[in-house]
Amino acid sequence: MRLTWAIAVVVILIGSCTQPDRAGWSEGEKGFHATAEGLSEFLSEHEYDSTLRDTIISRYVYFDNILQDTSLSRLQGRKAWLDTLLVVFDDFVDSVGIENLDAKPLRFCADDTVFYEPYAHELREAVPVCLAYFDKRKPDRMIGTLLFEEKTRKLGAWVVLNQGGTRFFLTFSIL
Repeated sequence: MRLTWAIAVVVILIGSCTQPDRAGWSEGEKGFHATAEGLSEFLSEHEYDSTLRDTIISRYVYFDNILQDTSLSRLQGRKAWLDTLLVVFDDFVDSVGIENLDAKPLRFCADDTVFYEPYAHELREAVPVCLAYFDKRKPDRMIGTLLFEEKTRKLGAWVVLNQGGTRFFLTFSIL
């Protein structure tokens, strides 16, 4: 009986040391993190090519034909653009190492005034559905932002564009 309790305590301690503290996270934020983690793990296990696109869209990436575009060539062009972005994302995960990547709710980054500046103003409505990602070796230095679709909790964008001082997310739904 003591051995069983000792094993249970060790498992709990190891789990608490390897899992980041999620206290204060909403259920949505936990779901967003699970999606980001799942996509990163999937890409670390598979070298991306277009044959994986449908799997990634069904599990991790929000890809909606919001414009209800009936042009097959434009829809295929959007999918090709998604392929390019996923290759870049895959290369990033490989370069940093999946074991070094993590993310946290963007709202926890408000003290970093330089990183958070666009989210305090023009992108403030996106804060509840965003995670900031970082290298665990430098946890106070955010690398970028992940925007999620609230209902499906799938990744909607990870590219923030700055055009003449106006910032916006580049999503797959409007390409």
